[in-house]
Amino acid sequence: MMFTYEIFLNYIKDNKTTFGILLCQMETHAFQQGIMNSVQSYIQSIIPGLSDKCEEQYIYSFMMHGCLNIIVNWINNDFNIHSHKLAEIIYHVCNVILAEPVSDAETSTANIK
Repeated sequence: MMFTYEIFLNYIKDNKTTFGILLCQMETHAFQQGIMNSVQSYIQSIIPGLSDKCEEQYIYSFMMHGCLNIIVNWINNDFNIHSHKLAEIIYHVCNVILAEPVSDAETSTANIK
């Protein structure tokens, strides 16, 4: 999977003008949202669902926005780290998010004051 991320990141870098416009401009927010929705749907189809659909919504939203912002930051910093390293970062961060279940005590509304 990480190799796939690296290929995609290299594609972004090779097409930096296009992706700079599509991902880094406020005017293209609808395109950015469309990309995130497509990627999220794909990820949900290959990764087993979480037990709590409400939690799943927030976890995937966090992952998609986080990954997009990592890529935007990389573009804005003129690709200052190698695509392989960035692929490793994205891969490991997403795996940590999916590997750490949120406990019932942390999500209980009874704990909210």
